[in-house]
Amino acid sequence: MNITPETNRQHVSRDNLKTYLRMIDTIFGIDTILSGADDKTAVAKYYKESHPAYRLLHSSKGAVHMALSDDGTFSKEDYIRQSEFVGHIIRKRSCRSVLELGSGNGYNSIYLAHRYPDVRFTGIDLTPVHVRDSRRRSKTLNNVQFFEDDFENPNLTSNSYDLIFAVESLCHSFDLETVLAQAARMLKKGGMIVIFDELSKINPEVLDHDMRTAAELVITSMAVGKERTKDVFMKALYDADFENVTIEDLSENIMPNLLRLQYYSLHFFKRPVRAKIITALLPYHMVQNAVAGLLMPFTVEQKIHGYFRITAEKKGNLSYSSD
Repeated sequence: MNITPETNRQHVSRDNLKTYLRMIDTIFGIDTILSGADDKTAVAKYYKESHPAYRLLHSSKGAVHMALSDDGTFSKEDYIRQSEFVGHIIRKRSCRSVLELGSGNGYNSIYLAHRYPDVRFTGIDLTPVHVRDSRRRSKTLNNVQFFEDDFENPNLTSNSYDLIFAVESLCHSFDLETVLAQAARMLKKGGMIVIFDELSKINPEVLDHDMRTAAELVITSMAVGKERTKDVFMKALYDADFENVTIEDLSENIMPNLLRLQYYSLHFFKRPVRAKIITALLPYHMVQNAVAGLLMPFTVEQKIHGYFRITAEKKGNLSYSSD
């Protein structure tokens, strides 16, 4: 079924929130979800257990991020939009060395490595299954390599990269300031960082109980390290010695993808007995993705969460070509 905002937008109404929370509490227990582990081990476990679900419902080609749709309709081709923007920066700035933080299954770096054979790409990820899959997918390429590493404490050389990018991975960091400081260390002077990620549009403390619970469930069910606002993120960039920071709200572009995933989540929740059996049989984090699938279209529609593209430069001068 082709799910579009026109056919499914009614499900993100504020009037549905209590129903959604009741459904989640029946299957999982809200308190159980919110009391889950909150550390790097939980992040790696989340992605390991979610690996098959991402391939089945998200992208069989390895993308573990949101598709960016410009026309209001989801298309699998929209998973390449983040990579296309990074490619634009590579061309504009004549980059020769590029690092991806939290490279997942290698979707973005492999896509770029095919198109820019003279550029050296490196991807690091915390999850072993991701690194193995990335290496398998890239075995015919000689300009990309993947390592198991922690972007809060990477074992990589300083002043080595023209460009660093991260697609929906820095949200999993527990110490954003350290991650950005490490990125600045690894970038050459004047190098650029490009980030696509979810951020809070408002301080969650001002939300009422149900709205706050929905926001917390989205964050926890996706193993997000810490909820951050745009202002907090931008301050962290400036404190890490970045300048020329820009931020663009792409929240509406991810809605077709979110509504598609919500469609599947609603089918899961509408039969509680079957849902409980599935939850008992399959890995917990895999099934728990249904919580974010159900609620994230709501929190984005209600302007609690947003999806942003952020760019910044390490202080210094770097010459680059124009398009």
